[in-house]
This record gives sequence, C-alpha cells and structure tokens, in this order.
Amino acid sequence: MLEGSFVTLHEKKSNGPARLRQLWRIEHIGEHSYVIRSVYRPDFVLNVTDNRVTVASLSTTVSGDSVPLNRRWGIARSSNSFMLQYVGTSYYTMKPADGALSPGTSVITSSASPQYCWTFEWYSSLSNQVLLINTKLGLPAISAVRYVYQGETVALDDLNLMATFVSKYTIYQDIRWSSNNTAVATVDAVTGAVTGVSPGQATISASQIYNGVSYSQTYTINVNKDFMLYGVTNSGHDHASALEGVMDDINSQYPVSRAKLRTGAISAQTCKSDLLSANVFTSRSHGGFIMFSDVDQVAVTFILLDDDEELFWSNAYPELDNDNSAIVDGDDYSNLGLALFIACCTGRGGTGANNLPSEIVEHGAKVAIGFENEIMCNHANTWTTVFYERLLSGATVEDSAEQASSQCYKDDPNLGFEFVVIAGNGTLTLADLI
Repeated sequence: MLEGSFVTLHEKKSNGPARLRQLWRIEHIGEHSYVIRSVYRPDFVLNVTDNRVTVASLSTTVSGDSVPLNRRWGIARSSNSFMLQYVGTSYYTMKPADGALSPGTSVITSSASPQYCWTFEWYSSLSNQVLLINTKLGLPAISAVRYVYQGETVALDDLNLMATFVSKYTIYQDIRWSSNNTAVATVDAVTGAVTGVSPGQATISASQIYNGVSYSQTYTINVNKDFMLYGVTNSGHDHASALEGVMDDINSQYPVSRAKLRTGAISAQTCKSDLLSANVFTSRSHGGFIMFSDVDQVAVTFILLDDDEELFWSNAYPELDNDNSAIVDGDDYSNLGLALFIACCTGRGGTGANNLPSEIVEHGAKVAIGFENEIMCNHANTWTTVFYERLLSGATVEDSAEQASSQCYKDDPNLGFEFVVIAGNGTLTLADLI
C-alpha cells in the first residue's frame, strides 16, 4: 500500500502479508465520525479525492477535530451490512467496483442499496508484531540488508525502510531504534537515521513495548569505505553511466565492501573527505590545469565537481584560497590504495609534476592515475569500463590501464598508454589495494 494509490477491491487473501495489507482498523473520533486506518500501515487512512477513494497519510496521534473531513467516514447500518459514507458538506457513499475483481472504488451520491453495502469481519488471529516495510515495494522487508558509507548519515526514508507496530488493539506507535555494534554503526533512537562509524557489519533493531511485552524486527547494515565513485554532472555530459556498470560489478564481487556512487554536483569538502577515507576512489568529470606564467611548468591540475565553483585541486595554488579543497601539507592519504582521476589533463606534466596523481601519492596514496591530454566523455567511459574489467579480474593497475588505453587508442592516438600518468606502484592488484 503506497501513498497516493487507489484502493482496489481484490479477492480476499487469508495468509501472510497479503492478509495484513487488507486489514483495516475503524476508530471512532466522535460526532458520528470514524477514521479507517490500515493495520499494516497505521499512518495511512482512507481518503476521498475527486470522488475516488484513495490512500492518504495521517499521523497516528491525531484525533477528533484535527482529522480532515476527507479522512472521516460515517458508518450506517443497513440490514445485516453497513454503508461507508464520506463525511463532508454532504454524504457520499463508497460504492464497491462492479464485479468482485474489478479495479477502482468510487464515492458517489446514492440512497441505501445492497450494492453500496459492506460487511465487516473480525480477524481474531492477528498477533501483535513489529513489521519492517520496504517502502519502495510496499512489502515487508525480509532479511533486509542496507549499506552506508563510513562517516555518512542516511535517513530511514533513504534506506527505503519504515517500521510499524501492527496490532488489532491499538494504533499506538512508539518504535525505538538501536544498534548492536555502535563501533560500526549508530542509529538515532527516534528517527532511525543510521551513521556509519567504521567498516563492518551491525544489526539495527526496531522495537516497541506494548503491555509490558517487547516486539522487534531487525535488518543488517554494512558500513564500508572501500569504493567511492563520482559521476559528476558537468553541462549535461554523461559521467555516470559507465560507473553504474562498474558499481554493479564491484558489488557482485565484493558484496560486503559495496561501492558507493555519488552523482550530480559534489562539494569540494565532500570530495576531500572521501579521498581521506576511501580505499579506492574514482572520479569521472571534467578536468583542467594551470601553468606558471614565467616557466613552462604545471602549477596545478584539478577536477570540476560541478559546472561552476566547486573544484578539487592538486595543491593549494598561491593565488587561490583553497586549502580546504586541495591536497596540502599535513594531509594523510595513506588510506588510499588507488585514486583514478579520469578527466582531461589531470596528470598534465607527468609523474612528479604538480598534478593530482603525483601529489596524492606524495601524501600517502599507493598509486594514482591521471591523463596528460584531453579525453572525451565517450572514451573516458570506455577507459573506465575496460580498466575495471581488468582490475576486477586480478590484473595489476598498470596492466589494466594499458588495456584500457589500447581500447581507446583505436579511436584517438592521443589516448595511448604513454599519455596515462601512473604515480606510485602500478604493479599492485586490487587485492593489494583494499
């Protein structure tokens, strides 16, 4: 049951989640009015929109006059059945769809008639329980596993999860969240937002105490810092699609580590934080360089993290106040096994110059890669895909880069392996880097 969906008359189900999703609790709120709530999702109620019965949100704490009119119903007895009437400026009766399995339920003006009548059934076997629900699917989340990056806080909604206390006696919701390993992940007791602390695995519990009895459900959170991928949005260029495939390949091979993909515009501070914590960092973006005016030498190279002002620099360029968005003295990137700056001219000047690969290795990274020349988006995507195919198969960084360059060289001679800048130890494999 998802917010905004139509209520549909279906064949009655008697087992498992299918039954739960069809159960409703009727609350009397005074003045001959009732609220009809989902037992499965107590924050959802029957609502009227444009003479159609829909599902809407309503806090589990509101009552009486605080309930909007289009969420109130009157219940009128007719023979051995009941009519459900929308309480508004006048009464409208909820009419079942024609035919037991036809979709759609309308609210129309009518007089009492059998076709407008409903029967109510009591499900005495419904047990008190906490349910974890996958909000993206509208189904119970069974043996759910979620991922958060080290140092990142993720809201419960962004994990596509919610917890609800199901009961035939109450709609009261007082879910409390806890982590069994706060050294790995912490969780806000009220909101359920999870913060990754250190790489590892933790169990997150959603619990509620009712009449002195505790009920709970759990899911697994994996915290990682291994693979960070950037698909930066620059003037509509495609910097993300190749990384989506790379992410899937990494996650299938390293399911506990898990790759994280950031897309869109990214702040320079976020970029620096990720570089200081990740094991393998890959950026797909635009890049560039600045030359010293008095000598033929590269002063700095950079990657663009959006279309305007957000850049990450190889060093603190004297004319710019960019210590917080550059590699500077005192930075320790020894966590980094591999940094890939896949963008134009990020390795300009070659190994040992003032460029991103050389500077980050100088500050502790094992190996880093950039490019001497311009590289077009389609070639960069190809290079990224081929490089990771080789790296994930066990090849060294150098061999992977050579294979990726060979593939691109067929289209552009400026993309030969000799124009790839590898700083650090290119003989390492992925097993050496994470």
